[in-house]
Amino acid sequence: MPIFILAIAIALAVLAVGALAQPASTISAAPAGDPAVVALRVIRENFSSDVCPRMNRANRAPDGSIRGTCSNGETFRIFTLSDRAVAMRCSAAAALGIEGC
Repeated sequence: MPIFILAIAIALAVLAVGALAQPASTISAAPAGDPAVVALRVIRENFSSDVCPRMNRANRAPDGSIRGTCSNGETFRIFTLSDRAVAMRCSAAAALGIEGC
């Protein structure tokens, strides 16, 4: 499943309340820079540091998003939603039945 479809599904689930009162959200690539550095920074902006102690590997996808795997095995997808960098736990997407994070 392409990341933009995945991101749209998650964004709709998260932003459902009040979505009609606000302008449409736009989903785009993760911020520019080294994927491992960007991924860890965005994860730490969205979660406590114990959720991702260290970034083991991170790769930028063709759509510009980043898939990062932490030292504890937790995997995240990093992208931008309406000008805000977002880190989405792949385990949370899987729990919603969304594959391909």
